[in-house]
Amino acid sequence: MLIWGWTVLYKVLATGSFHCPQCGCDRSYRSVRARRWFTFFFIPVILLQTLGDYVQCDTCGSYFDEIVLTVPTREQLHQWLPQAVRVMLVTVVRDAAVADPAAREEAATAIADAGLPGYNRRHLDVDLATLPGDVASMFGEWVEYLGLEGREYLLTTAATIVTRDGHFSEQRRRLIDYMGAVLRMSPMHVVGVLRMAGSGVRHPNPDVR
Repeated sequence: MLIWGWTVLYKVLATGSFHCPQCGCDRSYRSVRARRWFTFFFIPVILLQTLGDYVQCDTCGSYFDEIVLTVPTREQLHQWLPQAVRVMLVTVVRDAAVADPAAREEAATAIADAGLPGYNRRHLDVDLATLPGDVASMFGEWVEYLGLEGREYLLTTAATIVTRDGHFSEQRRRLIDYMGAVLRMSPMHVVGVLRMAGSGVRHPNPDVR
C-alpha cells in the first residue's frame, strides 16, 4: 500500500523581538518560510510550492505578515525617545537663539528627565555646537507611537523655553509651528499648546504607546 499526500513545513529564517499584535506587548519571534511538500510515506520528497514568509510569535503561536516587524518594540521606543527629545530641544534653543539661563536650564532638565540622567547645561552647550538638527528625520514615522500627552509635553516644553525671556518673535513662532507639524499636531492644537505654555500649564513627561 502506497501512502502519499502533502504537508506544509516551516523553515526558520531568523529570530528576534517584535511587538506582537495578538499579545499586545514585546515578544520573541521566528521568521519562517512556509512551503508545501509532496510526501511519500510521510516523508517530504518534492517541493510543490513556497507559500510565503511569515512571523510567528513564540508565545501565542500566531502567524503575521512580515510588515509587523516595521512596528518598533517598546524597548526600541524607549531607546529612541531620549535622543528624539534631545535633538528637538537642542534645535529649539539653537534656532530660537535662546540665551536666557533659566530657559537653557529647563531644556537640559527636560532632556535629562526624558531618559538621559546626568545631562546638564555643559552637555547642552556641547550639543548646541555639534548636534545636527534633523528633527523631522529623527521623529519620522515613530512619532505616531508617542502618545498625545507626550507630544503635547514636548511642544509645551519647547514653547516655554522660547517664550521665557518674553521675546516671542515671528521667527520663533514659525519654529514652534514647525515643531508642531513634526509632532503631527494641527495648527489649532499648536495654538492651544502655546496658550498653555504662556499660562504655565505643564504636562506629564512623555510616554509611548
